[in-house]
Amino acid sequence: MGFIFLGISTCLYESMISSIFYFFIYCLTVINLFSVIISLRRRTNNLKLRNFDDLLLIYKSNTALSFSLSINLFSLAGIPPLGGFFAKLSILNVLVDSLNFNFIIFFILFSVLSAFYYLKIVKTIYFKNNKKFIFLTELTFLQSLVIVLTVYFNVFFIFIFSSLNLYLNFLLFDLFL
Repeated sequence: MGFIFLGISTCLYESMISSIFYFFIYCLTVINLFSVIISLRRRTNNLKLRNFDDLLLIYKSNTALSFSLSINLFSLAGIPPLGGFFAKLSILNVLVDSLNFNFIIFFILFSVLSAFYYLKIVKTIYFKNNKKFIFLTELTFLQSLVIVLTVYFNVFFIFIFSSLNLYLNFLLFDLFL
């Protein structure tokens, strides 16, 4: 969320668009992350998963959830074809246009640091060895719908980006001018 304030701090019209855009992508991604994490329960005793080690080999018990979780973690990390990359890129473009080099260095350092932690969770999900197998409960229709829609938006964001950008420009132009 700090990247939103970095964008707003430049006090430019483009920075407002970029910050709203980043907030929108961030909210969708976090909604998906929490819906996946909340829906992870063990089938045997209906207990919630408590730590990252409980995510070990989740891809074997529920590949759709592990795919959704990894896509959203990649989006938060800013991996290029996903929506989080475009949101971070728009904030970075605003910072470069304002020639605020201290904020640019801050932005890059914390993007790399956050990417390290998000990719560490993906590594835990897919590559860490575990001797026990976790069976998960089935998802409700609403949980499945939220997960599918937010993953769809993150993956096919390139096609939606141009229309969303036009809408935000129109909305902010009417609000501020």
